[in-house]
Amino acid sequence: MILREFNGHLGFIGSQRVDTNGRYIMQLMEEYDFILLNRDRMCAGEITREENSNKSVIDFVLVLS
Repeated sequence: MILREFNGHLGFIGSQRVDTNGRYIMQLMEEYDFILLNRDRMCAGEITREENSNKSVIDFVLVLS
């Protein structure tokens, strides 16, 4: 299991576009067959960082499938 602040945006969670770190996360998922728990329908929240009016999703939980 990997749980950390990747400071990346995936483009399909939250309103930000995919960025370099987001592409790295997706590469890890593909290469090592990780599942992103943040995408699970059981996940109760989406926003993991909020500062003033800026909201984003930068913390991810990856597990082996």
